[in-house]
Amino acid sequence: YSYAGGAHGNYGSACASFDMVKKKKISLEDLFKPGYEATLTKALTEAAKKKFKTKDLNEVLFVDKVEPNGNFFLTGKGICFNYVPYEIGAYAAGELKIFVPFGELKTVMR
Repeated sequence: YSYAGGAHGNYGSACASFDMVKKKKISLEDLFKPGYEATLTKALTEAAKKKFKTKDLNEVLFVDKVEPNGNFFLTGKGICFNYVPYEIGAYAAGELKIFVPFGELKTVMR
């Protein structure tokens, strides 16, 4: 949480997953083959459209596509990206979590 003046403070969560064997934080480059960005962006965008029940993300977010931001965590079924207030949406929307199943990313996964 941080207050820098204005109408309200701002907050955000930093997410991470760790490789317990290598004892290091997992990066997107650890998970995906080079050139993964376009496929992951498309999957995140489609997941956001489904989440918000819209064909046009500009109706509910500040963006028309959702790009990976490095703030993610892994589950047994997929990858979830966390976007802090103002990153892609209004403060009132809070933190936005967008989940993509691994099955949708198998062409770019290592």
